[in-house]
Amino acid sequence: MVAQTTQNAAATRRTFRLRPIGYVRTSYRHPEETPTQAPLNPEERGVLVVYPRYKPALTGLAEFEYVQLITLLDRVPEQLPEGPGQLVQVPFMLQHTGEAVGVFASRFPVRPNRLGLSLVRVEHVHGRNVEFSGVDMLDRTPVLDVKPWEQHLDVPGWPARRVESIRGGWYQRTRIIGTCGLLAGRRSLERAGMLRPQSQEEEISMKLSARNQLRGRVTAVKSGTVMAEVEVQIEPGAVVAAITDASREHLDLKAGDEVTVVIKSTEVLIAK
Repeated sequence: MVAQTTQNAAATRRTFRLRPIGYVRTSYRHPEETPTQAPLNPEERGVLVVYPRYKPALTGLAEFEYVQLITLLDRVPEQLPEGPGQLVQVPFMLQHTGEAVGVFASRFPVRPNRLGLSLVRVEHVHGRNVEFSGVDMLDRTPVLDVKPWEQHLDVPGWPARRVESIRGGWYQRTRIIGTCGLLAGRRSLERAGMLRPQSQEEEISMKLSARNQLRGRVTAVKSGTVMAEVEVQIEPGAVVAAITDASREHLDLKAGDEVTVVIKSTEVLIAK
């Protein structure tokens, strides 16, 4: 009887296959260096690239100011090392206190199903590309769906109810709410098993030193929709840095500019 019940329970379990409709292009390659929430990084731009078969689904999207991107957090391992409990984690915004909450009470990426939700602002829709502002995703993160956000439907009690009266749990207790560009950092990701804890030597080696800061001259700038390539001549050769086009525009980079190139283990950064 027990065996039959177990067999019946297993038979009732259903699995589902999800098919990405596209992916995003951003400047981020490492989880610990990525902003935690799109509204905390509202000025930076990214691009949603929709696969050709789904291009007609973008019809009418440009009429909405905000949309929600439902993403697959594919850089989160499906099987993580046993830690303090994968269902209870320290959210990024609580790293300074160490307070842990259930993953259903947070937006932490380690969760039973690796789904992400990003509220972004639509800037332009052209062809299969949706340029948006508000970046909190790694480059080439798969997108499973796009849904428009509308205040009458998504703000409870709108417009009569004041937004300040809505319960917000621990988010309303932390002083980090509203901090622009808050990065994920390493502590919560190390605790969850996503990152290997750094040794003291590795931590020191990641810090900037005079040896990896070099002066150079910009020799070429190639601007794209989201990303830009900047070639800098340094002795005895040249380096190419990939930065966001918004950063290129902010720095007003052009051929002939004198810049500082910061070389890290996996990145080339530019300061003017």
